[in-house]
Amino acid sequence: MEEYIVLDIESPNTLTRSISSIGIVRVKNDEQIDAIYSLINPEDFFEPEIISLTGISPEMVKDAPKFNEFWSNIEDLLLNYPIIGHNINYDLTVISRTLERYGIKVPTFEYICTLKLSKRYLKLNSYALTDIMDELNVEYDAHNALADAEVTFKLFKYLETFQKQNILDTHRFYLKSDEKKEINEDIAPNLNELYGLLLELKYKEEIKDNHLNLLKEWIHNNSENKNYEEISKIIKKLDYILNNELTEKDMNKLSTIVSFVSKSEIYSKEELNYQILNGILEMIKCDEKISPKEYDFLEKWLNYYELPENVDKEEILSMFIE
Repeated sequence: MEEYIVLDIESPNTLTRSISSIGIVRVKNDEQIDAIYSLINPEDFFEPEIISLTGISPEMVKDAPKFNEFWSNIEDLLLNYPIIGHNINYDLTVISRTLERYGIKVPTFEYICTLKLSKRYLKLNSYALTDIMDELNVEYDAHNALADAEVTFKLFKYLETFQKQNILDTHRFYLKSDEKKEINEDIAPNLNELYGLLLELKYKEEIKDNHLNLLKEWIHNNSENKNYEEISKIIKKLDYILNNELTEKDMNKLSTIVSFVSKSEIYSKEELNYQILNGILEMIKCDEKISPKEYDFLEKWLNYYELPENVDKEEILSMFIE
C-alpha cells in the first residue's frame, strides 16, 4: 500500500468505551512521514491496574482534550486511509463507542490487523505485541500509544516480507447494530446501579454468595422492567451466569454486560454518577468490612467523579474507617 496509518490507543479501564491516549503514525511509500500523539481526557474512571500498566493517571489528563474535541484533528486520516494496528478491532471498538458517547456519527473503518497476520505467518507461543517484539529483539516503551504504533509499523513491514499487503486485503469495521441502540432514559438509574454493583465486585478479594445474592436481588427488582429490551437482555445474561458454576471467564463477562448511562436529558451528570455510587456502596456494604483494595478504589472513584452538592464524599469514606 502506498499510504496508510498505524494506530494505537490506551484506555483508562477495561470497559471499551473511553480513551486516555492515542498514537498515530502516518506512512507513505514505506516511510514514516508524520507522528501524532495526545493524551485524552476520557471523562471516565481509571482502574488502578490500568494506571500501573500505561502510566497515565487522572491528574495527567485533566487538562487534555476530550475525544470529541480531538476528533477533528484525526478524522480525515481515519476515514481516508487504511488503518493498521495490533488487535486493531479493539482500538476501533473503543473509538467507535467513544464517538457514540459524544453523539458523533460512527463511521466505517478500513483496517488490517497485525495480530491476525502474525498468527498466519509466525509460529510463536504468544502473539502479544510485547512478546513478538521480544522475539524480534526490539526494545520499546510498551503501552505508550505512540511507541506501540511505531513498533506495530515495524512489525507490519516485517510481516510484509512474507506477503505484500494491498488495499484489497483490508477489512471493514463497523459497530454492530445492537451496540448502537439508544438506552431508554427511564431505566438509567437501574442500569447505573447494576453498573456500580459489578464495578465494585471486581475489587472483591473473593466472590461470595452474598455478593451474588445482591445481583439476584437486582434481577428480582427489575423483573417488571423486562419489557425494556436493554433490561431483558441483561437479565438473561445474568441469569445464565448466576445459575451455572462461576468461572473466571464468567466473572470477566459480568463486568461487561452493562454500560453506564453517561448522558441524559432527564438526569444531570452528577445524578447519573450518584446512581452508580449507590450500586458501589450496596456491594461494599454487603460485607462486614471493606478491604484496603476496595477502599482505595472507592476513594479514587469519589475523587474523580462529580456528585450532587448534597453528597458529602468525606462522610461516605468515614463510614468505612474503623
